[in-house]
Amino acid sequence: MYKDDLEKKLQDFILQLERMNLNYYVEYLKNPKKIIWQNFLSGVARGFGTAFSFSILGALLIYFKLCCKIQLASDWKIHC
Repeated sequence: MYKDDLEKKLQDFILQLERMNLNYYVEYLKNPKKIIWQNFLSGVARGFGTAFSFSILGALLIYFKLCCKIQLASDWKIHC
């Protein structure tokens, strides 16, 4: 009875490992060129995303400043 229970748990564990694609992950970790390339591409994508977002944000800020006469903190004059 104990042996059957142990075999069932072992089979369940093996199925879970197969579902997690552990073999693919281990092969991925064995290939440093693939890791470096994928990290480089993700860094480039993040950089372009950040630049694009700041461009849109800056354009909206300039638009609202010019069209809606919003006073920005840089426009405030401090008199001492």
